[in-house]
Amino acid sequence: MRKTGRVVIVDEACITCSAAAEIAALLTEDAATFSALRKPPKRVCAPDVPIPYSPIMERFCLPDAARVVAGIRDVLG
Repeated sequence: MRKTGRVVIVDEACITCSAAAEIAALLTEDAATFSALRKPPKRVCAPDVPIPYSPIMERFCLPDAARVVAGIRDVLG
């Protein structure tokens, strides 16, 4: 993170109250870490909805490779 100044956090949990939210909060709370960031941390997570039981519908909620790549492009652009 200190080398690029950018962070992408990927988590299968919902975006609110997840491990990704806590990691992003920890990164922005520390003054030294915050000043090293060039862009805000990007969280790639499931939306704030119950995860469906159906495997076909579950694929639409969980982060996939395309959403991770989009998150990486977002912090690079």
